[in-house]
Amino acid sequence: MKKQTLLLPAGTEFVKFSEIARLVAEAMHPGHDDDDLIALATAGAKRSLKDEIDRAAIHGVLPLKDPQTLAPCLFPLPMALVSVDALRAYFKGRLTIEVEAVPGESAPVQPEPVKPVQRSAAQDQAILAAIERQHLNVLALPKPRPGKAGVKAATRASLEGVNPLFPKDSTVFDKAWERLRRNGDIAEN
Repeated sequence: MKKQTLLLPAGTEFVKFSEIARLVAEAMHPGHDDDDLIALATAGAKRSLKDEIDRAAIHGVLPLKDPQTLAPCLFPLPMALVSVDALRAYFKGRLTIEVEAVPGESAPVQPEPVKPVQRSAAQDQAILAAIERQHLNVLALPKPRPGKAGVKAATRASLEGVNPLFPKDSTVFDKAWERLRRNGDIAEN
């Protein structure tokens, strides 16, 4: 099987974390506009890659950078950046990543400055992302069965003590969960 190539505009040093899955899926399945079957494969690859890339970022395998300071970013937020070198190392053997002039694009893709994210917003995003990784609809969560751990427990287990936003044995997760419920960002069936 021929290894695919991801072409990035000349001068690109970083890629937005939220764009990686789409870019890689399109590079692995070129010509997706021409064929419905390829479009379906690209969509499936994008979902699979998003899960894989989220896990890699959470476990520190794919280092993230803060878009303003370029300091290490400890949690996967959509506006976080990943260096082209880190992407090359992560996808080595599966995908060639080249930085060159792409036809039709004259300017390099550079990160836009963004405002710092409040800790509470980052916590909310981390919880919503963890729920989505469980392939659940955040607005139609199943009610917990009596005596059985529910979505909240599974989400807590995936974040508490793993993600620096949620220290082990603290009330941070519970407060963030309640904030999401109160704001209508998560709901049970």
